[in-house]
Amino acid sequence: MNFIKLKAKEVLAPFIYKRLNSGLQPERLYYYLHTIINKKEIEGGILEIGCHLAGTSIIAKNMISKLGYDKSYECLDTFGGFVKEQFDNDALKYKVPNRDGRFFSANSKKLVQKILKIHSREDIKLIQGDIASFDVQKLSTPISICLLDVDLEIPIYEGLKKIYPLLSKHGIILIDDCPEKTSWGGARKGYEKFMNEINASPEYRFGFGVVEKIS
Repeated sequence: MNFIKLKAKEVLAPFIYKRLNSGLQPERLYYYLHTIINKKEIEGGILEIGCHLAGTSIIAKNMISKLGYDKSYECLDTFGGFVKEQFDNDALKYKVPNRDGRFFSANSKKLVQKILKIHSREDIKLIQGDIASFDVQKLSTPISICLLDVDLEIPIYEGLKKIYPLLSKHGIILIDDCPEKTSWGGARKGYEKFMNEINASPEYRFGFGVVEKIS
């Protein structure tokens, strides 16, 4: 069924994806864009981990271009939904409904490339992989801003361990799905586990967990 759905999306992409949609909650989209503006002088590009159909990516890159400055923008995603073992961990520990494991699965790198082309944003680089096992030496560094939107405890925690050392001074990571009440309980737990390991207090803004590299 997912294969058929994906092929239909790929064929109909010029009609389905003419309008941009962000997967972020409105207040978080605002804060992400606000952070990009505030951090524009920080050395390094922007990394989005978990981009799904790249709606947020295109909106952000459009804004950057209109403001007249340039930052590289890379998106790392499985382009096939959740890694089963990672989802099963959260289903067991945090009671994430099993039906949610199918979210984002009817996707492909090819489909997202088509969407980028529709919106003339082929300057956004797509990288396929799972952040928990990905070799981050393949990423452009340093990183000024990272949006980490992978929903689950394991890739959040592993992603933070890998990306934090790559941040510029005053660079920042925004971790999605960290409000007190959410069905994605593992995101907040993965974030808090990492913050405890670096002896830092968790900080929450608009439902994001926040990690900023001060030195």
